[in-house]
Amino acid sequence: WYDRPYVPGGFSEYPFFPLFPAAGGALMQLGVPSTVALAGLSWAAALIALAGARLLALRHLGPRTSDLVPWVMSLAPGGLTLVLGYSDAFYLAALIWAILAVERRHWWLAGVLAACATASRPNGLIAVCVILAVAWSMRASIRQFTALVVPSVIVGLAWMVYLNDTTGDPLVFWSSKAG
Repeated sequence: WYDRPYVPGGFSEYPFFPLFPAAGGALMQLGVPSTVALAGLSWAAALIALAGARLLALRHLGPRTSDLVPWVMSLAPGGLTLVLGYSDAFYLAALIWAILAVERRHWWLAGVLAACATASRPNGLIAVCVILAVAWSMRASIRQFTALVVPSVIVGLAWMVYLNDTTGDPLVFWSSKAG
């Protein structure tokens, strides 16, 4: 979790959004070594992302291509970050499964999954834009768009309230990158 006090201009954990550090912190509180906790979470999330990507490809591209998608994702240069102690795999898994949920018209589930993507990375709101685009192509209603957006807005605002209370800067995830 965020175990160091925030010092403006110094090294900080605050550029990282809360889902991955919280999950890793919970495992470490249970006695799991940090490297195992963080890498293990990334590996598990990467497997979930790859399974979702295969399913998404199967729905749109057919069985032959869908069998190749996990391999391409794993072996592509960016695939390395999926198994390191980073939040990338959390973000990717949440985004892929949110798209699948939208396609199945499970609007609130998609919204909650997009909120997980939002809670994973500072640029997590991009996931909301993606699922809104998919929903737009399906001619979703205003009510359905609301279900897709509200969970991420709540997560984002709650995170900024927490940051403001903790550091005095609701956008510390942005300003702390200078450190």
